[in-house]
Amino acid sequence: MRYVNAATDPAQAAVTAARIDLKTNLKLLLQSLTWRDFEQFVDLAFARSGWIRVSSLGGALKDVDLIVEQAFTGERMAVQIKSKASQQVINDYARRLGERADEERIMLICHSSESGLKAPTSESERGLELMLDDDVADLAIKVGLVDWVLSRAL
Repeated sequence: MRYVNAATDPAQAAVTAARIDLKTNLKLLLQSLTWRDFEQFVDLAFARSGWIRVSSLGGALKDVDLIVEQAFTGERMAVQIKSKASQQVINDYARRLGERADEERIMLICHSSESGLKAPTSESERGLELMLDDDVADLAIKVGLVDWVLSRAL
């Protein structure tokens, strides 16, 4: 009858509210990670999403913290991981990463960003992809890294 009357299931409403609370608090825990732990979190998230790291993790490459490849499609992505970002930082990395090979996707991931940030427009079809605060918290939930974040949070 609840379906016919378009009434919300109380259990569904409770789980939805709990997920919103989880995401809100998870964002705070992600912000407390050290930069190394945040880099490791991103590496684990890509691995759990079916991407394989084909580079070292961290500062071995210029302007890139991580290069990953999707095993099924062969698609490659160059990733810069930042704890904090402003529009100036995003614009700078869009320019720097935009100089990389055209066949690579380029992404900047940040857990503590100013509000209203966006990727600059690009003349090419490929532009910088952003994953910011809310998206990072959603990712942690979707790929099952909540317990990992809890174990690392300061």
